[in-house]
Amino acid sequence: MKVLLCNNRTGLYYEASGRWGAGREQAYDFGETHAAAQFAVKNGLTGVELVLTYGDPSLDVRVPLEKPSKTALAR
Repeated sequence: MKVLLCNNRTGLYYEASGRWGAGREQAYDFGETHAAAQFAVKNGLTGVELVLTYGDPSLDVRVPLEKPSKTALAR
């Protein structure tokens, strides 16, 4: 399993070079979910999702890393 960050607007993946690219193969593997989430928060990344990959894109698990709105919390 790989742990990646993907911009959910552009579909680009975070690369180790600090850039965003289209290739999942070049995407930086954070190794652990909390490491990816901490990186996103520390660097002020918005509009990103955590992607857990298992080799086959149809098996990907995607989790948005956005804070819920106050109205969503009140429901």
